[in-house]
Amino acid sequence: YEPKTIGETIDEILDAIISVESSGRNNAYNASEDAVGCLQIRQTMVNDVNRILKRQGSNLTYSYEDRWCREKSIEMFNIFINYYNLNTAEAIARGWNGGPRGIDRKSTLNYWEKVQDYLDS
Repeated sequence: YEPKTIGETIDEILDAIISVESSGRNNAYNASEDAVGCLQIRQTMVNDVNRILKRQGSNLTYSYEDRWCREKSIEMFNIFINYYNLNTAEAIARGWNGGPRGIDRKSTLNYWEKVQDYLDS
């Protein structure tokens, strides 16, 4: 995988993360038909995005059920990566998997490897 600028690869990274999240290889959840193409977002992630929005003075909030809507799950993804200034594919994947402090955690390396495999395929 050759790193590119995020502007060129954000859709590729998002597709890779969605693929990893909705595949049988990741036990985070088993995607139902309506969940395919959405992000598997943990409640803590939804709460984090809502805190970010509140800090920014926004009245917008997301519910846990919003993760099943492709458009809303992608909105949350973008709010998260922009707020934490995640600017490499690895930082985005590891941060998304383990929260803002997960970027350097050993526990998120396996997740990044799955995303990287998808990007390389």
